[in-house]
Amino acid sequence: MRSIQKSLEILEKSKLFNEWKKEHKAAYLCNVFLIGEIKGIGNVPLQFDYYFRNKITSFTVDKEVKIGNEEEIFGKGDVEKLDINVRIPLENALEIAAGLGSEKYPNERFEKAIIIMQKSLWSITFLTQNFNVFNVKLDADKGDIIEEKLVSVFNFKKQ
Repeated sequence: MRSIQKSLEILEKSKLFNEWKKEHKAAYLCNVFLIGEIKGIGNVPLQFDYYFRNKITSFTVDKEVKIGNEEEIFGKGDVEKLDINVRIPLENALEIAAGLGSEKYPNERFEKAIIIMQKSLWSITFLTQNFNVFNVKLDADKGDIIEEKLVSVFNFKKQ
């Protein structure tokens, strides 16, 4: 698994990012995102989201750097700048969350993971073979579990 730091370094050295950054000087990293099958999570491209004037622009780092569409965000308040230099790296956060899930819910088989890092917090969501969603929120500096819950996807209602 390529580290977040290494992927961010590749992004920040890319021509595409540097050209974009010239027009968005005050933009800053606000979250890191990835989604994929548990078995191949180490090969999944990382997505870096940058905030600029109430909009988010996403960059994906894989074999090459790609830019997504600029999306307007909804909600109030400022989007917090993300510091990726945390004590609990992605691999450890995933290991902690998966270990907790296996211990508390031994009959669940985790299939996919959705991982977001924002505000010095890891939010790791597993989709299970039994149509359940297991979410763990983990302090990215201390490794403390802030919240964990397992819910059925059938409990989600249309809003």
